[in-house]
Amino acid sequence: MICFKSKKPPLRIGDYLVSEYNADWLAEAFDTAAARLDMDLPFRDDLITAVWTYLEETCPWRVLSLDELYRKIRAMLSEVGLSALASQLPELSPPVQVAIDEIAKINPLLLFFASNLNRKVASLRSMGVTDYLFSGEKECVYELQGKKIWNKNSDFLLEEIHFLLSKYKSQDIVHQ
Repeated sequence: MICFKSKKPPLRIGDYLVSEYNADWLAEAFDTAAARLDMDLPFRDDLITAVWTYLEETCPWRVLSLDELYRKIRAMLSEVGLSALASQLPELSPPVQVAIDEIAKINPLLLFFASNLNRKVASLRSMGVTDYLFSGEKECVYELQGKKIWNKNSDFLLEEIHFLLSKYKSQDIVHQ
């Protein structure tokens, strides 16, 4: 039996289940839609609260696909007279964690690591993931340098990794 500490259902995004998420990505989706329409959205927080209430109280205890959630959000927006906002609402995802140290364990050379990181992110994008949380930086450096001792070269390697991750980054990197 799997137990989730949240009342919210896990969200299915492609092959991934995201069980820990907050409302930041919803706020960004509403802000993007409002910006596309060049309109103010003073009741954005109320819309987010309505979606959150649905997720925590009304939605049955099952896995909810991201596209199904957005269909429900668009229906809610249309019902309250915000069809234009609904039509411009992008399907952003909550961040999905990417353990870069695991990629480095499989590919301990920087060139191959970078190539496989790119493939991993491309695969996530093809499933609808729009936001990433990269974790395991320090362990990644250890794997790529082949030793568990931190030195000046480790700092340079970490900078190179940060540069690689900056191509994909819209969320802060999880420093560990």
